[in-house]
Amino acid sequence: MNAFQRVINEAGLHRDQYGENGWLYSVLKLGGFDYEGSDVHANPVTEVLRRLEIAGLGKLVLERIAQILGTLDDKYRRGFTF
Repeated sequence: MNAFQRVINEAGLHRDQYGENGWLYSVLKLGGFDYEGSDVHANPVTEVLRRLEIAGLGKLVLERIAQILGTLDDKYRRGFTF
């Protein structure tokens, strides 16, 4: 399972959600389809953000995704793995 799918699962995102969660699910799902190679970062949130940055997402979009995923990032940094 790649980092995108791990983040989707842990965040409880699914394709039938509306608003920002639906938008985030779509961005992460599409990012996961273009997943090449192995992870560079052990933290899946960091991996997702770096890959989205490389894919050319704008700064404001990346900042918003980082805000939304901040809780998962904090959990991972405290030792929780997913």
